[in-house]
Amino acid sequence: MALAPIGHNEPPDPLVIIRQGLDEQNRKLVRVRDFWLAELAKLPPEVTNSAEASRVTQTAADIGKAIREMDDAFKIAKAPYLEGGRVVDSHFKSLREPLGEAKNIAERLLTLWQRKLLAAEQARRDEVARLAREEAERAAREAAEKADSIQIEDDLADALDAEAMAAQAAADAVQAQQAAEAKAAEMSRTRGSAGATGSLRTAWVHGTIDRAAVDLEALRYQFSDEAMDKAIRAFIKAGGRKLRGVQIFEESTTRVRG
Repeated sequence: MALAPIGHNEPPDPLVIIRQGLDEQNRKLVRVRDFWLAELAKLPPEVTNSAEASRVTQTAADIGKAIREMDDAFKIAKAPYLEGGRVVDSHFKSLREPLGEAKNIAERLLTLWQRKLLAAEQARRDEVARLAREEAERAAREAAEKADSIQIEDDLADALDAEAMAAQAAADAVQAQQAAEAKAAEMSRTRGSAGATGSLRTAWVHGTIDRAAVDLEALRYQFSDEAMDKAIRAFIKAGGRKLRGVQIFEESTTRVRG
């Protein structure tokens, strides 16, 4: 006797149950859809007289009624799932939101500390870089002076030593300057007891927006096509009829009601 396959006793997929239920409950609507698609196929390819126009008008109106019937059935069928979704949303919102705010509070506390840490470390590195620059400049002057005063072989050795020291001082100054220009994240990083890390993240942000003063030309290429289309539609709806770069015209299309 063959063994039952693994998973045979698991509950059915809830999505499959939903689809089967919808198919069962809406058999009439399936027939309505098929009927009107068949009626559409019977219409003439082109309206050539008033009788044909009347027939097409009524067909469009009847299809519209069928669509409204389907919309009503759709709302009824979806209502419990929408309500269920709201229940799930509310449940997890009550769990997540307090923790999200708690995390924000902890991060704000850490931000204040890390800003102080960053300021102190930046000041220290700036001072190290300043002293390194001064030492590099002093070593360079000393090397130049010894190079100008070479008279005997011992003077040449001293000059070469001074030049080597000047080169090292210059390299140290570059390294110190690079350290002073390190990112905020590097200079403010802290670690948690279990290995978590936290560091300042620097980003450019904006404050209050003065809509009348914003330079829209500078933002031209930041707008997506969807955002641009939405703005143009709003402009036209508000009565705009002329807009540079956009062709605005009247268009007539039929809308059947019944």
